Amino acid sequence: MHIKKGYVPTKFGQIHYRFCGNGQPIILLHPTPRSSIVFENLIHKLSEEYAVFAPDTFGFGQSDQLPNGFDFYKLAEAFFEFVNYLSLDKVIIFGIHTGNKICAAIGYKNYRCVESLILCGMSHSLILDKKKRNSQINAIANKDSNSDSYGNRWKKTFNLINNSWWTKKILENKNLSSKDFKLAQNEVLDFINSRKSYDLIYQENYKFDFEKAVRNITVPVLIIELISDMEKDIGPQAGLYKSFGSHFYTFQLENSHTGILSDEGRRTDILETKVDLLSQKIIEFNKNHKI
Repeated sequence: MHIKKGYVPTKFGQIHYRFCGNGQPIILLHPTPRSSIVFENLIHKLSEEYAVFAPDTFGFGQSDQLPNGFDFYKLAEAFFEFVNYLSLDKVIIFGIHTGNKICAAIGYKNYRCVESLILCGMSHSLILDKKKRNSQINAIANKDSNSDSYGNRWKKTFNLINNSWWTKKILENKNLSSKDFKLAQNEVLDFINSRKSYDLIYQENYKFDFEKAVRNITVPVLIIELISDMEKDIGPQAGLYKSFGSHFYTFQLENSHTGILSDEGRRTDILETKVDLLSQKIIEFNKNHKI
């Protein structure tokens, strides 16, 4: 099924989105520093059951820049306008990494049009304790510790671009397919488009009281934790959410990760390799509100 694209006007600016399929609406909120294009495989799979909408967060992809003085609650308002403009109801919202923070902010606001929420991410992204989570996220977001003499991520963005354009596989020039070049090009374009927003979105991430937002969610919630050996020192987090009420459900996807910017990471990213299992769990939860 062909993925279509469109724009929705809001008081904060225009939101670009991808959409495909028919049925109950599900909205996919992407991680930083990517855009909705990262969901193309998942969109195709979920569109067999749902009307799938994948917007670009402000400052990413083809949406307008982040509005002045934004926070995750204002981004939640923008997506509420998005839902109203498209006359959507009984909406399922799936968010991964930064997307799960916006998803939590939407849940906190208790919009009537939202039927259920799915918060997905690696263990570091699901840590409820703000100080501990920020420490882990900072280590990932700022792993390129070299100073940027231009003060606007010009140099750091080029480093990301270079890593994606010249992957080890492309440099070796063996067994290449058009998909390898497409993945690299999509990453590069996302990195360029997110340059001005990268630091801004992470600054808000550090300020956001994720636990407070999650505790106030009243609709059914599924926590999908991606368990990876690279986060052994953090340990599983999903179990902590069960204390928030019987409407919280958890599922741990073993040997899984997303958003790791390396050749090995690209080959094993769940959004490339485990889309069938991920979509199966999303569908299963929303049909029965259990897992």
